[in-house]
Amino acid sequence: MDTVIEIINKAKANGIVLYLKEDKLAYVSEKGNFTDSLKTKIKNHKQDIIDYLAAKANEKPVEVEPFSLLLDSEKDLNSSDYDDVYPMSALQSGMVFHTQLDDFSGTYHDLNGMHIKCPWNQNHFETALKACVLRHPLLRTGYKLDSERPLQLVYKARPLPLMVEDIRDKSEAEQDAYLAQWQESRKTH
Repeated sequence: MDTVIEIINKAKANGIVLYLKEDKLAYVSEKGNFTDSLKTKIKNHKQDIIDYLAAKANEKPVEVEPFSLLLDSEKDLNSSDYDDVYPMSALQSGMVFHTQLDDFSGTYHDLNGMHIKCPWNQNHFETALKACVLRHPLLRTGYKLDSERPLQLVYKARPLPLMVEDIRDKSEAEQDAYLAQWQESRKTH
C-alpha cells in the first residue's frame, strides 16, 4: 500500500490528479507533467491504484475540527465571532487573483432573476432567509485576503443580506432598465 500512496503523492507533486471514472483509472494533467518513470510506475501498479482509490471513495470523510487548519500565526482568528476559519482552496484563490487582475469586472458573478407572482410578505421572507443563512455556513462565509494566506471566515451571525425596493410605480421599460443597471452595479459588489 505504501507504494500506491507514494505513486499518488508523486503524481500530485507533478500536478497530476489520479481518479476513477466508471471504475477505470483516469487522470488530469497539464502537458509535460507525466514523466516516463511515473507512467511506468502507474502501469505496473494500476490495479492496486484502482483498488486503493475505490476504497478511499467508500470511506467516510474525516471530520475536521473547527480552526484546526490554521497556522500558529493565525490562531488569533479563533474568535467567538466565527464558527470556523480555514484556508481558501487553490481554485478560490485563483478566482480572487483573476478578479483582482481584471479590476473586479464581474467575471465570477452570476446574477439570475425571475418573476414570481404572489402576495409579498416581507416578514415571512425574512424568516425564511434567516433560516437559510443559519442552516448553510456558506451563506455566512467571508474572506480575509490581507493575511499570510487567503482565509475563509465562517461567521456565527451576519446581517441579513436583504434589500427590498418597490419599483411597481415604474413603467415596464423603466423597471427593465432599472434592473439591468442594478445587475451591472452588483457585479462589482
